[in-house]
Amino acid sequence: MRTLAGCAILAVALTAHAEPTLPTERFVLANGLTVVLAPDPDVATVAMHAWYASGSDDDTRGRPALATHLAFRGSHHLGDGEYERRIEAAGGWTDVTLAADHTSLVAVVPAGALGLVLQLEAERMYGLPEGLRANRFVEARDAIAADRHARATELAVAHALDPARPAALGDGSAIDPEDFTAFWRTHDDPGHATLVIAGRFEPVATRKLIERDFGWIPRAPASSRPVATPAPLAHPVMIELADDIPARKLVIAFRTDRPYAPATAAIGVAAQLLGGKHGLIQQRLRSATDIRTTLVPAADGGRLTIEVVVGQTDATVMRAAVFAAIGDLGQADLAPARAVLDARFVESLENLAFRAEAFARFEAWHGSIAAVRASFGVDRAALAAIAATWLADTAAVTAIVSPR
Repeated sequence: MRTLAGCAILAVALTAHAEPTLPTERFVLANGLTVVLAPDPDVATVAMHAWYASGSDDDTRGRPALATHLAFRGSHHLGDGEYERRIEAAGGWTDVTLAADHTSLVAVVPAGALGLVLQLEAERMYGLPEGLRANRFVEARDAIAADRHARATELAVAHALDPARPAALGDGSAIDPEDFTAFWRTHDDPGHATLVIAGRFEPVATRKLIERDFGWIPRAPASSRPVATPAPLAHPVMIELADDIPARKLVIAFRTDRPYAPATAAIGVAAQLLGGKHGLIQQRLRSATDIRTTLVPAADGGRLTIEVVVGQTDATVMRAAVFAAIGDLGQADLAPARAVLDARFVESLENLAFRAEAFARFEAWHGSIAAVRASFGVDRAALAAIAATWLADTAAVTAIVSPR
């Protein structure tokens, strides 16, 4: 159990002439913390990625959103902003991201500062709730209102795709420090976390540091969560929304399967073919239009969203053009899309922060570098069949979004 996805060495073709290897070591601490080490002696820095499977859109109170606002506000032994200041003083940077089914924290520093980063993350993993002060808590809770406002359309569409998800984030008013502490201890404990270290470090010494800094943190009692079986939407949904946008837009969204499933891989290729100023939708519209396709993966199934600025144009005509373009997938030239997707993926692995994130995704979603690259090889017949099911007119949520 010391390799990721059962592979002792994962090969990545970073250029057409060389295939450097990315050796990995995987182990699990007694408290459930999963660790992936990906050493690379050819770089001068190191990245830490902490992935917490704490959920996001399905939390009606907005507690994961609150956690992201509190991430750098201090802990039991750290003052407000001290986490960032120490990392910046060491010559590094850090960030936090709230995703559909997890929260991610990343720090990239010179190799000699890895010990500092590990100590800081261990302090945050356990001590963040203990650092709450009334003013910090209220300020962070108030910030959730901005998140709710900014994501209004996204959350409304996600709710239409899956009514089990709330139509909006909680406003934070139902959260108190005790409630948040209980949530953090249950969802952001070692048993729900994956820690990835990628870059220049010594594996044996780093493992000892991780065992020392994280091994003492208690694991929350095991809890069972229903596992959803992703499936296309059973019937079409039409909604009208108002948002802070400059012009009317058409949003068409579909459910997708779990990450790395064949259907999800094919939809990733479809998204590349459909979007952009030279994509299949643009070819159907024959006019200068802002077109965006976004694939959001999640452990229990994600979503593909297509956004088209329509202005005063008939949205029905635009919608028909989108589905005509989806029908064109079976005749499309797949080679350019495959090449772009593969190149972007390989290039992302050259960045340590993205590489660490990729290994965290693989661990959480049961993927691998080889599986991702193989998924770009979907053929026309398979793409057309998957699009006919998952991207069907009858499986779509269609939203007409107007300026407020």
